[in-house]
Amino acid sequence: MTNAALSTQIETAERQVSTDSYDMSVGELINIYRDGEISINPEYQRLFRWNIEQKSSFIESLLLGIPIPPIFVIETEARVWELIDGLQRTSTILQFVGELKGPDDGALIPPVPLVGGRHLTQLDGIAWREEEAAGPQFLLGNAERIRLKRAKISIQILRRTSDQTSKYDLFQRLNSGGTKANRQELRNCMVVMQDPSFLTRLRASAHSEPFTTLFRFSPNQMSEQVDIEYINRAAVLASWDIGGNQDVEDFFDDRTLDLIKGENDHRTHILDNVDRTFELIANAGGDRALHKPGRDGQPAKPPKNSALEAIVVGIARNLEAINALPDPVAFVRGRLADIWEENVMRRAASSGVSGTTRLRLTVPFGAAWFTPQ
Repeated sequence: MTNAALSTQIETAERQVSTDSYDMSVGELINIYRDGEISINPEYQRLFRWNIEQKSSFIESLLLGIPIPPIFVIETEARVWELIDGLQRTSTILQFVGELKGPDDGALIPPVPLVGGRHLTQLDGIAWREEEAAGPQFLLGNAERIRLKRAKISIQILRRTSDQTSKYDLFQRLNSGGTKANRQELRNCMVVMQDPSFLTRLRASAHSEPFTTLFRFSPNQMSEQVDIEYINRAAVLASWDIGGNQDVEDFFDDRTLDLIKGENDHRTHILDNVDRTFELIANAGGDRALHKPGRDGQPAKPPKNSALEAIVVGIARNLEAINALPDPVAFVRGRLADIWEENVMRRAASSGVSGTTRLRLTVPFGAAWFTPQ
């Protein structure tokens, strides 16, 4: 690539992103949140996971005037700012003063008294409101309230004139580093930014009877959106193959965006196809259809990624041909009986195999295995 071509790419990309910056006080931030001028989408807010020590340390930093990183927002068509980075910091402030609304019902999340900090040990037990304070001596004093409300925060604004894909990309770049969120949780947030109805549709599939028959997730897995991830991955892999050296998570991010930006009828067709696939598998093998048989009397092992990629995707890619058979259920049942004895499946299920390598093994194999002869 020449320098001239690189310069052209930079100029083109720059025109797709319009930004601005603004310094405001904590008090102003609280007010615009209360007035609905800055919002936190519920999918993003579910990632608020700081413990009380982290929250107290941040409030301590504000009281001491220690500079903090900026928060990033996107300007919507209604001129409302939507938070895309700075969730932990913003939510900590709002919860401490009793203004943070819950992601599901909009009810206020109860504040929690602080614990002592490294420099301000007297913060231990301190609260903003009388309801949380153990006594008058634990209520933050007036001078300290003013100090906190006057603390400055830098706001970086992505203007509404920016390209939609640029907003998606910026959110991904900002949130894929230090956060404890997994990639699907971040993907859900990005989906909501593009088209909330798509996430609603993924959830409907994840709550369907055939899917819940085949996959039994723990409460912790459900909270981390593993069920949504399986539906998302099945829809993507039913339509695309991963490139040779492409990162798995980048592949699913990019193809999910393609699904969202594509024609609604095409997207609906893909997800309906995935739903019918789960129904067919459940009818053929029940709740153990995707389990790898145990050896030497050991119980069957719960479904893994290799089962989703080879079996679910393999059937989804052949669903029309399978349904044209005299007995689709018997065909699938017969193919399920021997699949785990294949060397490809053994290798894919073994430890040490990268995600990209596994996908390049399981998806083509499954598509061929479930092709009616």
